[in-house]
Amino acid sequence: MGNQRRWSVLLVLVLGALGCVGKPPIRVGAERNPSAEFGALRTYRWARPPLEDSPGAAQSPDSRLDWRIRNAVDRALRAKGYVQETSGGSVGFLIDYDVVVEDRRAESFREVVAYHAVGGTRDTGEAFSRSYQHATLTLEASNPTTRALLWRAWASGMVDEQQPGRRIDEAVDRMLAQLPAR
Repeated sequence: MGNQRRWSVLLVLVLGALGCVGKPPIRVGAERNPSAEFGALRTYRWARPPLEDSPGAAQSPDSRLDWRIRNAVDRALRAKGYVQETSGGSVGFLIDYDVVVEDRRAESFREVVAYHAVGGTRDTGEAFSRSYQHATLTLEASNPTTRALLWRAWASGMVDEQQPGRRIDEAVDRMLAQLPAR
């Protein structure tokens, strides 16, 4: 009877993992240059200009993503007391981002369980047969003169298939929560 009970518990745990349909988790991390003096930093500027589409062209997915990330970062930095410098004056730090999107496919039962653990909602057969996208967003603050890295954060998780950019605000807020406030 003991073995049967263990197998029943194991089966419930595995089926529960496979049936996870909640919001996929976003994993977040950050690191700071120990010599960075954030108390003296008040202003920032974007390290690169925004992506722009050709005049008269429809907005591309890349420029929409750029707009969403920049707006989320500007809003979160403003909430922490930082001011964006747009007139060309001196700034305390430069901010930049990078996005890497990978196509992944579950190729073993262990990978199917991992897929469901990060919020995958497809059944087991579909998880084996179709790929899904996993994205990592990285934010970096650097010294405007030396370009030395002051702070970096990253967030990674599965891309929502219906609304690929909908979790950007959550990811940016969680990353910038780890940036020292003004």
